[in-house]
Amino acid sequence: LHRHIMLLLWLLTTSMNVGMAMVIPNAARNIHFNNAGDSPSPPEVTNAIIQHMNLESQLGGYRAAELTSLEKVYASAARLIGAGRYHDNDDGIVNTETYNARDEIALVESATVGWTRFFYSALETKERELLLAPTKSSEKKTEKEERIILVSEAEYAANLVAAVKFARDHSTQNSRFRWRVFPIPSSTMEGEGGVPVSTGVVDLETFQSILKGTYTIGDSGGEKLDPTSIAMVCITHIPTNAGIINPVNEIGIMIDEFNSIEGGDKLNDTKLPHILYLVDACQSVGQISVSVQEMKCHALAATGRKYLRGPRGTGFLYIQHHIANTLEPSHVDHAAAPVVKVMEQSAWKHGLEEESEFGLCHTYQPGAARFEFYEANV
Repeated sequence: LHRHIMLLLWLLTTSMNVGMAMVIPNAARNIHFNNAGDSPSPPEVTNAIIQHMNLESQLGGYRAAELTSLEKVYASAARLIGAGRYHDNDDGIVNTETYNARDEIALVESATVGWTRFFYSALETKERELLLAPTKSSEKKTEKEERIILVSEAEYAANLVAAVKFARDHSTQNSRFRWRVFPIPSSTMEGEGGVPVSTGVVDLETFQSILKGTYTIGDSGGEKLDPTSIAMVCITHIPTNAGIINPVNEIGIMIDEFNSIEGGDKLNDTKLPHILYLVDACQSVGQISVSVQEMKCHALAATGRKYLRGPRGTGFLYIQHHIANTLEPSHVDHAAAPVVKVMEQSAWKHGLEEESEFGLCHTYQPGAARFEFYEANV
């Protein structure tokens, strides 16, 4: 058996090297198995980077950027994940919807950057709407209202850190809401000795029970998880440290059905869906077929350095165009939020406030463009 395994590995690595050597320099002398972390770029990508760097050295970065069109990049990213309806013709990629790719695609430095920009912006916008809208209950509440963020058990560590930090900070700063983070239980399989072992894959029956309000937190004597308190569901499509694939399409359908019944927030009327759905597709885009239409996700983050075989420092964020136009970004610069009124000199004496007559007025870029910064990796 050992000899058979070694022979199989030798055949696999030999065939990989022959194929890779055709597109990657020195591949015949190197075996690269860490494509899930960072794939080697083919000569076409490397040459494009070198050509642009040469252009920057001749004309400067800003002028080189002006001469470089990224429209096909936006359209290609949108088409890759099924955002809008895009097709090819003799002139290139054409959008058949009334909105363009830049309404739904933001180019960012990494999947984590894109994920966190949507995560913080969406929850802060939702929280702000809830605080401004009066509760429908006439009774004055003495306890904080629960707001829950659900994550998969195999969620990426950076996502978990962000979720826990948000829950901690906003529970402390806000007197009305108590934010909590809960994992969605995974399915199990029979392990050694018949002991159930977690698969790491979100259990759809359990998730359905959560949305129906029948799921109990912790032991049987614990509290019921109120589905109307769920603000966001975060799912990593393919985790970095396991070969599992989470059922993101099925989860999205369940959330969409729940939102169609609940409408806006049950306690307050808001512009955002009751439950926001964020997918981390860092490991799946470029490796398997991905469709945001089938996922029914509100946002999706992806990277360029893995299975798309681009350079480090590249990625993109997809946001449904009507959701993007509703969100107020947690971080902006003058590109994401162009200044529309120049401040008066006397404003410095009064302090700058957006709504004051002396204040600095700005507007947000339409769609996903409000999540991009002026300085970017082109």
